Amino acid sequence: MRIDFIPRKPEDYEYQLAVSIDGQTDALYFELDMSGLGVYPSIKFDRREILMAPAPPGHTRKVLFL
Repeated sequence: MRIDFIPRKPEDYEYQLAVSIDGQTDALYFELDMSGLGVYPSIKFDRREILMAPAPPGHTRKVLFL
């Protein structure tokens, strides 16, 4: 069984999923309690500022951060 959680709003979600076998919707196998928290996508870094040396045209500079 695979369950994907794709929240549409930043709020708490709770759901009780009824699970049946072989499409027998009248014979409930078990119920699965699920909960999740939706949040807006964000990216956080370990630095507030990144200083890079100047690069002449056609050259690449790189910096590593987590």
